[in-house]
Amino acid sequence: MAQGIDVGTGFIVSARLENNQFVYKPFRDAFLKLDGSNDFTKKIMAQTNANFITKGNDIYIIGEESLSFASLLNKEVQRPMSAGVVSATETEASNILELILQTVSGQPQKDNETLYFSVPAPSIDVENDIFFHEFTIANTYNAMGYNAKAINEGLAVVYSELGNDQMTGIGISFGAGMVNLCLSLMGAPVVQFSIGRSGDWIDQMAAKACGITANKARAVKEKGIDLSQSKFSSREETAVAAYYKNLIEYVIKNFKQEFSKNGSTQGFDKPIKIVLSGGTSLPQGFDTLFEQVLAKSDFPLNVESVIRASDPLNAVSKGCLIAAIADEG
Repeated sequence: MAQGIDVGTGFIVSARLENNQFVYKPFRDAFLKLDGSNDFTKKIMAQTNANFITKGNDIYIIGEESLSFASLLNKEVQRPMSAGVVSATETEASNILELILQTVSGQPQKDNETLYFSVPAPSIDVENDIFFHEFTIANTYNAMGYNAKAINEGLAVVYSELGNDQMTGIGISFGAGMVNLCLSLMGAPVVQFSIGRSGDWIDQMAAKACGITANKARAVKEKGIDLSQSKFSSREETAVAAYYKNLIEYVIKNFKQEFSKNGSTQGFDKPIKIVLSGGTSLPQGFDTLFEQVLAKSDFPLNVESVIRASDPLNAVSKGCLIAAIADEG
């Protein structure tokens, strides 16, 4: 047996192969801190099966239940990760992330079971301590009895979707907190980087432009906007679409810059595919908008097609699992 884990800012997703089928287990990467000395809080916790940890008089509820409690108590949830890595500003971030990782994976099904987990590539525009982040995850899983190894998030998308293309092409993961991109040649990364803009950034910028909350901007985005349209029904939709286009332009611009510094056209004799994945890539017309921006970009490689991952939300965990299975032989 083997396991793959997508360690995302919004969700952590495990993948296993059961009866020759990929089986996924998502877990919301969020928590809510409560005052455990409050009798009302103690009473609520005694009546629920929510996952939580305690430290002193504080209670930390994790996962989907944290949103329910936040709504009940009119509070905001927090995330143990920021900019794609374990948060430096949340004092209990490492402990909470460890608990979520343990909950998602469960115990190994055999001694020294191979587990691959995703990590972001070095960011080109924000600081992200990948070393400590990777160490925290590996240490958690190795202590549980896994043989844990890291894989770049964008490369995991390539493994998931480009097996019939000799693992050659570009995999892009549009997550909640970051975009990860990897240009791969036969499974080997040629150019890989991350940027600190993605779904959360779109929400924040659209909210600022329209004078609304980020939550309302997110709701506009998630209710079913079609990004291939030329006109939109509201100012809020127009702002969301504008920042989607800006994000795509930013990704392509930075790929061109990174490719000019570190890449080569050698080995890319045939046109390649670009795979789009992640929750931020879900709106209708996202692939069409990407193609439109790409066509005007003077891209340095010949592109055969821009495709959506077969399962955008689970492509990274699937790629991690494929790498783990290949490693086990």
